[in-house]
Amino acid sequence: TRGDSQNALKKIEEMIVQFPNEASIFNIKGVIFKSLNNNNLAVECFNKAVSLKPDFAQSHFNLGAICQENNNLDEALNFYKKALAIDPTYSNANNNLGLIHLERNNLRLAISHFELAIQAQPSYSEAHNNLGAAFQVLNEFNKAIKCFETAVLISPNYAQAQNNLGISFQAIGQKNIAIRHYENAIN
Repeated sequence: TRGDSQNALKKIEEMIVQFPNEASIFNIKGVIFKSLNNNNLAVECFNKAVSLKPDFAQSHFNLGAICQENNNLDEALNFYKKALAIDPTYSNANNNLGLIHLERNNLRLAISHFELAIQAQPSYSEAHNNLGAAFQVLNEFNKAIKCFETAVLISPNYAQAQNNLGISFQAIGQKNIAIRHYENAIN
């Protein structure tokens, strides 16, 4: 809640007084501001964290996420690439890079990033779903179905993956199975 965030900010400010050069504190402060929909202050905090610790992958990622939200995709790509240069196994950065490439219809590059995200974090249901979405665009429905089924196996109540299963099964003529997945998506 907003009150919890305000209390957390007070505690963070106290910590900054004690540890003014600790990048992780500024990163946490940025996350709190982002949760309060104050992206300007969040960006200031993430930039401060990066200035204190240039190899802080999480702050680069957070800056990328804000850029992506604001549709500054080239800038987001750069921040995600910086995060991955620091930590090549950063699954969220690979997933988000994949989403940008998917949006730009660079499907093979999107698939590569989703696969890297899954390789680093096999239980990442969103990356499995996104990989399936890329295969769907390529009309590779059997591959897409496997990805969506994995996403649902990991997260049984994942409505988007259930809906995507419905779309893929419908595309291959399995209407009864498609209907079942559509129903699972709305229940």
